[in-house]
Amino acid sequence: SDIDGTLVHYPDEQEGANGNNMEKDEASRNTIIRLPPSSTGLQGIISSRTLALCRDLRQKYGVKVVLVSGARTSTLLTRLAFLPKADAYASEGGGRIFYPVDLNSMEGDGYNG
Repeated sequence: SDIDGTLVHYPDEQEGANGNNMEKDEASRNTIIRLPPSSTGLQGIISSRTLALCRDLRQKYGVKVVLVSGARTSTLLTRLAFLPKADAYASEGGGRIFYPVDLNSMEGDGYNG
């Protein structure tokens, strides 16, 4: 899925920016999470519902999730903790592709590559 504009949204003029990194909507039990600003100053938001749906795609239905962004790699890396867990991540419009590695499952002398 595309990150910017699909999973992560950018409210007009940073509406509701009250200094908090999270806002909770009690009625829908949905939390809006603010991501760290990019190098250009844009600060996106992602909902806890979006995170849950992406998790369900992977865990319940076995769907491979790939997150793609035109953002710089440095921006993607600073936002990684706020994004859904994925099977692959692409930054810079697909110019750089990363796969998560479970270092605990490596045999031998640890990660070799």
